[in-house]
Amino acid sequence: MKRFFLIIVILSVVAVTGLFDFGYCGSKEEAQALYLEASKLIREENYADAKALLERILEEYPDEEIAIKADEKLSEISNKADKQKKERTFYKGPALYVTYLSGKIEAFEAYKITKNNLAAETGDPKDGIIRALSAKTPYHELVLSDIDKMQLFTSASDMSVFRLERVKTCRVPAYHLVEDKGVVKYTKVDEDVYNLDLSSLDAYRPDQKYYRLGGIGRRKKGILSILAEQCRGGLSAPLDMGFDASFVSQKVGTWGGNPGPFTRIIWTWEIINNYREILWDKAPGTYQGGIKLAKEYTAEHPNDPSIEWFIAEQYELMGDCENYINWSNKQLEKAKTLSVESQIEIATKNVKWGQAIKRIAVMVKNTETLEPTEENISNLEMWIDEFDSHLAYYLLSIIKEKQGEYKLAEKFAKKAEKKVQEYDPLMSYAGLVGDDVIPLKDAQKAAKKIYKAHKDEMKRLRKQKK
Repeated sequence: MKRFFLIIVILSVVAVTGLFDFGYCGSKEEAQALYLEASKLIREENYADAKALLERILEEYPDEEIAIKADEKLSEISNKADKQKKERTFYKGPALYVTYLSGKIEAFEAYKITKNNLAAETGDPKDGIIRALSAKTPYHELVLSDIDKMQLFTSASDMSVFRLERVKTCRVPAYHLVEDKGVVKYTKVDEDVYNLDLSSLDAYRPDQKYYRLGGIGRRKKGILSILAEQCRGGLSAPLDMGFDASFVSQKVGTWGGNPGPFTRIIWTWEIINNYREILWDKAPGTYQGGIKLAKEYTAEHPNDPSIEWFIAEQYELMGDCENYINWSNKQLEKAKTLSVESQIEIATKNVKWGQAIKRIAVMVKNTETLEPTEENISNLEMWIDEFDSHLAYYLLSIIKEKQGEYKLAEKFAKKAEKKVQEYDPLMSYAGLVGDDVIPLKDAQKAAKKIYKAHKDEMKRLRKQKK
């Protein structure tokens, strides 16, 4: 009991005398010392660090008299401090940054391009020098659906000195050509800081040719690597804007001597529209494997409706109409929530395609009772206009047969046979060749056999009618 009483007495003395610090913020002397240090930094024009000290005084010693002076000083230097901090963040000279929707910020690495000897030597990207953009050149991968903004920091007064570049790959010799595609679009948001227009970054891309899968478009296997090369580009600028010499000095070439003077700097990137493109490249060989991988992506990238699109496509390739419509609707809902107009348009078409296939499937299974009504004919013609469906041609041929118009029936049967493609998904056959998951080549052969037999029969009936 006596020991407990002694501890209470000691703690009371400590609290009164301040022998130990139990959560006490600090003393008047400490606040004064911080203020003097901040004043010294201001005289040295180190406003950024001075601001940090003054803010600390206001936060930790708000009740001290010195806090009033600190607040006044802070008001005087705040703008200068912010500008100085920005300069330190971006480093001297032009710099490029990308801010992701997740809040993460990444800096691009810039490279210096020399004028001469492009084919002779590529230089080494890790040294910051490239005499041409080669296979060794790293490209900063940008998935547009992940990006909040891209910012350029530069003291240049004329933004036209910055140029969008498209990178073209040459096979022999194996290096890349940088092709000027014009001035980048931008919005000035602060002194020396510009937001780049993300749509303009995609301006150098060629029109991508998509192969039809009913209401959707998917690039045919084998064309992916070609398109990836065409999607490469960057942002370039001359070197006369005070860009700091942070790169190693130029090296003497082993072929052709000195590679020549630096002519500009460039930030390289590879633009990818969305994760659907990535999933088509990375997904394993099975449809279920692709669906599993894509579902992991939906959690990591909630702002990208194209992931739902990819999942819908996997179900379409499996012939699963209900799940295709379900995931197309999810794609549409997310696109509307995020106001992604391009995805809204695609998803709307995907849903329509799924619904059309459901109705076509009923007709395919009941061809004997298929009536040549105006409504049926109108629907089939609409599906031909919108989806170029081989099944619609086939069903229209059957209707024309029932109407005794064998010439037209033969014509539509030929169209159906011609429209069947190797990369059509199983859903596109709507039960014509069975409901089991089979190789697409087998489905194509089976459908063509059915269409050919029907075409030959129409040809026979046409000749017999004569």
